Amino acid sequence: MFWGALNANIHFHMLFLDGVYFDSTHGSHARFRWVQAPTSDELTHLTHTIAHRVARYLERQGLLVHDAGISRGRPNKGTLGKTSV
Repeated sequence: MFWGALNANIHFHMLFLDGVYFDSTHGSHARFRWVQAPTSDELTHLTHTIAHRVARYLERQGLLVHDAGISRGRPNKGTLGKTSV
């Protein structure tokens, strides 16, 4: 039984390295360089960018209809609670 609805929980799985691989001089082999972890603001910005791009893609594919009542800008905490299901 599905109790009348399928509860979709759309989410992403991601793997983040603690650095970057780069080609060393003369292309002998790749090296790994540690970098600082992103800040909370950087992660928030990245999350909003990904969500915006995925929504645009789904709209272009005809799988999602834009709701004019919901802003596409960066939502605040109050907006998130009102638009979540």
